[in-house]
Amino acid sequence: MRYNRRKFEESIAKEAKTQPQKTWKYIRSNLKVKEEIGNLYKSENDKSSQATTNHEKGEILSDFFCKCIYSRTKWFVTHTGKSQWGV
Repeated sequence: MRYNRRKFEESIAKEAKTQPQKTWKYIRSNLKVKEEIGNLYKSENDKSSQATTNHEKGEILSDFFCKCIYSRTKWFVTHTGKSQWGV
């Protein structure tokens, strides 16, 4: 796959002076941002059910990051005896 892409890019580079529209078309196609998040599993144990809507994906990601922040804060308080925010 990398070999094919490299060969394709080399051919575009060679034709850049004679066919600039082809070069710019390739450049613009690589600058596009892909915003979609793929489907997520609703739980680690159940791989059959997936979240497909943006709302469901947001809930899953929110839960995940809340757990990460909570566990990090808990570790910090346990090992230092103080809160990260000085409270």
